[in-house]
Amino acid sequence: MVVVGVVAAMFALLLPTLSHVRESARRATDLSNLRQLALACSVYAQAHDGALPRGRAVGLPPGGQDDYTWLNYKTCWKPLVTLMPTLDAINGCTSVRDGYDEASEFGKPQPAKGWPEDVQVGWVYWGGRDDLFDPNKPAVPTYRSIRRIGQRPTPGSPTLWTCWCWDSNGSRGATSICPHVGTRFFEYANGVVLQSQTAPQGAQPPDGLGVALVDGSASFVPWAELAIVQQANGFKLYYQP
Repeated sequence: MVVVGVVAAMFALLLPTLSHVRESARRATDLSNLRQLALACSVYAQAHDGALPRGRAVGLPPGGQDDYTWLNYKTCWKPLVTLMPTLDAINGCTSVRDGYDEASEFGKPQPAKGWPEDVQVGWVYWGGRDDLFDPNKPAVPTYRSIRRIGQRPTPGSPTLWTCWCWDSNGSRGATSICPHVGTRFFEYANGVVLQSQTAPQGAQPPDGLGVALVDGSASFVPWAELAIVQQANGFKLYYQP
């Protein structure tokens, strides 16, 4: 009994360490995968006069603004996987793939959800998208998508891919997706806002996100260093400025 008690105590002490080691491995894997995604975009651009794959989601109402949490299957994901077939196996942030119930559907068009020409992958693609605008000032862009290698749009950023993450902000009955929260993935219920200076009692946000830039570099960016942009549907997304 004493031996069993000692083993149990040692296991309890080691478990947090093992969880952190596993999370460190997840983040390292994400960065490797993000570099591959950026490389595939670079190869695509070399064959298309510098243009990045067109990411705009198709399944939108007439005049609807782009939804960056989906991407175009025919003009973006399929061409990239054709160029680099290994992408099909790394179609999501590892934290999301470990925790999200529908991760097996990543990379597949979703006609049952009304998106027959688009896919969700466990990443947010920021290239070749519609620009985002202030919902209260439709003529004022809040984020300009980078569409070509060498561009630096303003307002915009060199961010090309990030881990799949958003705050639904209570919109459309949707949940909020948060990878890398300590050693866990969370899908927060509709209406739960992420913790911030203005909502200190909200849900815990990620420690940070993996980010790939258009120059091919990738890093794990701490949450406090990420910038926020809001889509027309209310979803808040996060990128490296």
